[in-house]
Amino acid sequence: MKKLLLKMTTKKPISLLKGEQSQFPVQVVPGMRVVRYDHVRLVDINATNQNWGRISGVTTDGVFGIRKMIQDGTYLPQHFEPPVIDQDGNLIAGKHRYDAHDAEGEEYMWVAICEFDDDDARNTYANDENMRNTFKTMQKPEDFIFAHAQIVKREDKVSKTKNAVSNYIKRNYPQLPTNYPSRSKLAEEILIAAGVDFIPIEIMSDESIIYEYYQEYGIDIVEDPSYILKKLTGAKDLKRSDRWARLMRDLTDGISTGVNYTVITTFTGANSESIPELRKTCLEFYDDMIENAKKLITGQARKKLGSVNFVFTKQLPEDEVFNEIN
Repeated sequence: MKKLLLKMTTKKPISLLKGEQSQFPVQVVPGMRVVRYDHVRLVDINATNQNWGRISGVTTDGVFGIRKMIQDGTYLPQHFEPPVIDQDGNLIAGKHRYDAHDAEGEEYMWVAICEFDDDDARNTYANDENMRNTFKTMQKPEDFIFAHAQIVKREDKVSKTKNAVSNYIKRNYPQLPTNYPSRSKLAEEILIAAGVDFIPIEIMSDESIIYEYYQEYGIDIVEDPSYILKKLTGAKDLKRSDRWARLMRDLTDGISTGVNYTVITTFTGANSESIPELRKTCLEFYDDMIENAKKLITGQARKKLGSVNFVFTKQLPEDEVFNEIN
């Protein structure tokens, strides 16, 4: 990787002479490392179209506030997370501060020079830094959506599904700002911004299903045991899911005695593309259930039925390492 040759100012403010020891640290993200904190000439920083965390760029009010601090001598960057550039001189975060320095005719700006593994790390840091409450223009929800749409486009860290994006947000941002929409809504907006042909899906509550079914068919599904409300997963192989297996187990006794069930089904962790296929898979449920039963009956008739033996690992004080119960 080409390293930026940074020219140092010979007139550093006294407050910054201690350098890293007095510097509020950069809060790094995975795939990012601080190389050093330093003064860098503005002409050596590439700030053109380099706002990794905002969709709409800088605001006049944001720049003006920082300009006033520079004029008053109250701009003390060591007290805050500084602007960040990579080793090639690209500005990753701090465009308002860069523009304020430029407007005030400043030759140098105090920055953190950082190494990044990839563009996902650049987007993630820029987004996270914009969410922190320092003397800067705070990030808006549309900026969050913009930054993460870039990550989704690359598909290195997260796939182009609502469930994957929602889980990524939950894992990395367990506490979103109060003015942000829900994770589910953010995931939808991120997918749309990433150019994914995304159609939002609805997940009805049990209460809504019960009410609407009665309005449509005049049947109280709470009182009728032949009606089953079931949420099935679309996040993994449906036929191998625990919910699929539990549904088979729950319906076996009733079907074997002549009960005709209606399973009112909602898919979780699915998207508009997978739902039609998941519905087709459910049409195979009854046949699969009968086929599995036939296999057991056939094996028993031929006296070739296998067996199941449980071996229990040590959990109680008196246990051996492995335990069998006869």
